[in-house]
Amino acid sequence: MGQTGSDPGEDERPGVPWYRRTGAWIGMGTGPGALMTGAAVTGQVGPAIAIPAVVTGCLALYFVCVTHGLQAFRSRTPMGVSVREIFGGRSGWALTMIMVLAMIGWCGFYMGVGGAALSDLVGIPQVAGSCALGTVVMGLSLLGQERWNPLTYLTAGCAIALTIITVSAVPSDPPPTIELDPIVGFMAALGGMISYAVVFAMRVPDFTVDINRQSGVWIVGLTMLIPLLALAVLGVSLYARTGLFNLADLLARTERPQAGQLFLTLSTIAPSVTAVYSSAISVESLVQVPHRAAMAVVAACATVLGVTRFDQSLVGFLEVLAAVIPPALVVMLLTPRLTRAPRSPHPLLAWSSGAVVALALHAFSSFAGSVAGCCFTGLWLWLSSRMAPREVTATARTGGAGAKVT
Repeated sequence: MGQTGSDPGEDERPGVPWYRRTGAWIGMGTGPGALMTGAAVTGQVGPAIAIPAVVTGCLALYFVCVTHGLQAFRSRTPMGVSVREIFGGRSGWALTMIMVLAMIGWCGFYMGVGGAALSDLVGIPQVAGSCALGTVVMGLSLLGQERWNPLTYLTAGCAIALTIITVSAVPSDPPPTIELDPIVGFMAALGGMISYAVVFAMRVPDFTVDINRQSGVWIVGLTMLIPLLALAVLGVSLYARTGLFNLADLLARTERPQAGQLFLTLSTIAPSVTAVYSSAISVESLVQVPHRAAMAVVAACATVLGVTRFDQSLVGFLEVLAAVIPPALVVMLLTPRLTRAPRSPHPLLAWSSGAVVALALHAFSSFAGSVAGCCFTGLWLWLSSRMAPREVTATARTGGAGAKVT
């Protein structure tokens, strides 16, 4: 970053070392969704195009996540507070609610795929499997971040074992060759890969706000990047061999699926718990509610989605996130860097109009629509900042409330 040791950003500050905030990052990098996303985008464009797009997407996600994490590190402002400061009290409601719904959606995805694996493993209805997994996730969430963070290492190991079992044990049945323009295909696959963690990129501040060193943000980001890159590339290979992307369905095709189903169930726990934790913080920024109660409600809603097998709607879910979340991320990252902060409701209008542009262009190209929406949002913010009074500065520079750690 070009800073010296005397810079406060490099000196050790009150807070925790980076390895105590690895849970969410490792959960994102090792979650079965990483493997499934790599396989899903391959199903759209083919392996030859998917591999460079997946690698590029993982690197882009790393730098975006670290950038947002450094912003929270410097201001000591968690996501919910930043949203209120940048969007304004009432306008911030819309984005926060979208984020909560997106996180519940991801958690519901894991409840669906993990619940299906659990039901096959023990011979119970899928509804019971998702409810049982939801109960476990809720219980771990209520223990608090300091207690469940170490458990993510166990689930990360399960994800690695799951990958080995899946790739080696699933019978080979290659799908038909996909004929697609390389540029169009690369853009589509890149957008799908970025969509996998774009929600996490928005909620990164909740997991970097109390890290004690700036370099720790870069290091903790690697705990997501390295496994994410490995699993996503393996997902490309998996689809090339089988023509499928849903892990629960893949494991059911093996001769002895029990071990894989057990590992799949366990590997969904870490990303589910972190989604519940971060969702609860966002809920608390909207309404006065006890943290434990918020986590319980979020976990219950995600469990309902899991019961409905929300995991089978992965591609459509990613496409919606690719249109709605990136323009909001542009607002969060760009506004604090403007000399004069745009007045409300401009941040909300910039985000919503960018999302509309992205959705309008979705039929042509999901990735191109997302890029166009982000550019439109950035342009709106810049023009509105030119009209703002000079004495009004970016609110995020002033800092905010400290992180909530349970």
